[in-house]
Amino acid sequence: MLVDLAKSAALVLSLSFLLSFIVRRWQQEQIFGQIVSGLLFGGICITAMAAPIEFAEGVIFDARFVILSVGSFYGGPVVGVIAGIISSVYRLSIGGPGAVVSIGAVATSIIIGLSYRYGRKHRGWPVGPVPFLMFGLVVHLGVTLWFFLLPPDIALRAIQNAAVPFLAVFAPATAVFAFILDDIDQRLMTERALRESEVNFRSVTELAPTTLAISRQDDGSILYANGTFCDTFGLSPKDFGVAKSPDYWKDPEKRLQVLEQVRATGRVDSTAVTAIKPDGTHIHLLVSMRPIVFHGQEAFLAVGQDITRRINMERDLEKSRDALRKAHDELEERVRERTRELTREIAVREHAEEELLASQQELIKAKDYAELCSQAKSAFLANMSHELRTPLNAIIGFSDTINHQILGPIGNETYREYSGHIYNSGRHLLQIINDILDISAIEAGKLTLYKSDVDLSELVQASVMLVREQASQKGVDISIAAPPSVLQLRADELRVRQVIVNLLTNAVKYTPDGGEISVSYNGDSGRFVEIAVKDTGIGMDEAGIVKALRPFERPDNHEQTAEGTGLGLPLSKQLVELHEGEMLIDSSPGEGTLVRLRFPMPAS
Repeated sequence: MLVDLAKSAALVLSLSFLLSFIVRRWQQEQIFGQIVSGLLFGGICITAMAAPIEFAEGVIFDARFVILSVGSFYGGPVVGVIAGIISSVYRLSIGGPGAVVSIGAVATSIIIGLSYRYGRKHRGWPVGPVPFLMFGLVVHLGVTLWFFLLPPDIALRAIQNAAVPFLAVFAPATAVFAFILDDIDQRLMTERALRESEVNFRSVTELAPTTLAISRQDDGSILYANGTFCDTFGLSPKDFGVAKSPDYWKDPEKRLQVLEQVRATGRVDSTAVTAIKPDGTHIHLLVSMRPIVFHGQEAFLAVGQDITRRINMERDLEKSRDALRKAHDELEERVRERTRELTREIAVREHAEEELLASQQELIKAKDYAELCSQAKSAFLANMSHELRTPLNAIIGFSDTINHQILGPIGNETYREYSGHIYNSGRHLLQIINDILDISAIEAGKLTLYKSDVDLSELVQASVMLVREQASQKGVDISIAAPPSVLQLRADELRVRQVIVNLLTNAVKYTPDGGEISVSYNGDSGRFVEIAVKDTGIGMDEAGIVKALRPFERPDNHEQTAEGTGLGLPLSKQLVELHEGEMLIDSSPGEGTLVRLRFPMPAS
């Protein structure tokens, strides 16, 4: 069997040389070339199946999977699909229990080939003998898996007797086939690059305003010259390659020196020479030369920049220098006078600059001190965030574990009650720390908003849910007034919820037992979205509102009613303003408080 498999693989590899002709005749990028390549790959598959190795009745082994996988890798989806259809139709015409299974194996080999093609183009997967061998192993391992769908007795014999020879022959054959096509592909790319390079070279030289000529090193005959050179010296393409070309150099000795320098050093850069045009006039050139090989012949490449106009201008300029010197002397006298005037002005300015250097050094010192304070504050906040949050989270977690008796009953209900107090106190302290850090982050300009489209109905209901139990304990009723239509807000949902919960918490805290709290929201004629929280609490006067909006300060009547840190309202106001909104407070002692949040209406 191993010999027969090797013969099948050798047949495929021999047909690859025919494929190289097709690839050279039609480029793979052209759809016609892809169709022809697909038909050729399909034909090679049929050729391989025409002399199969019949393992059992209706079960054959051949090299089609080598062809299909490599064809898909180099030809792409069009080539792979056409070849796959041809090979599958022919295999179905042969019949047998392995016919249907072989279609799955065909699809597997095509998909693996296309995947390798994608990985090479977009993921930088390597190519070469070892990668190609691994590619062949993956393809034929995938095909081998389809053996299991054959009738059990045939599948067992196929796995035991044919799988190893199948992999041992066709995996290397795949690598060799892929290597041959890769070599063809590289050669085509090289040939195409050379053709494009020559076309580009001629295009550039023809457009160049400089003279360019390539001449033989032995007799000096011109092999190529651009249009500027031909127009300048009266040549045409029919003169290229003649045994002897005209000598355009005015100074033959200069020509010999330049040629000797090129031969000795390999270059001449920007050497000024004078040439004679066919009409006898002189042209001044700045010539650079290099030895090159042009169409297999040793030659010199010479590029000349016409500097005749510059030379003539220099001569004209020389005539004007005497007049300029006289004018220069007069101008110098005027400059000296003006310099004396400027010196006096500079002295006055320097005095002023010295004074300015002193409203500036003070500013630099103040700036450095402010930056130092900012760094110290940042370091303190980072340290506090770590040093306080870490033990607090442990305290909260362990107290919650004890309170819920997760590890077993406590045995004393008083301890459980204490653990609940520890948990609540820890949560309260953690909230205070979070509020302090949020305010500090806002003041430092380091708080980032993550905006999205927020459903106000869901947001308000979720916020009310968080404080409803606390309100129920005081007998405080919370109602929601919602508009008939869905209203959305473009904002950071977490931060807006934080603001609403802060307002609701304050409302519950400062509303007597049995009081009422209402939450409403609406859109005001498309200008902004307003969320309002109103309570029947103790309220505050104008001075109390001012104090309530300053961090760590609280109105006098609030301090006597309930505990607090004085951070909720200042933090809420800054969070709203970060959203380009505003927070408005209306309140009177004994009449309750109305807080309105206004956010820009999202663009439709």
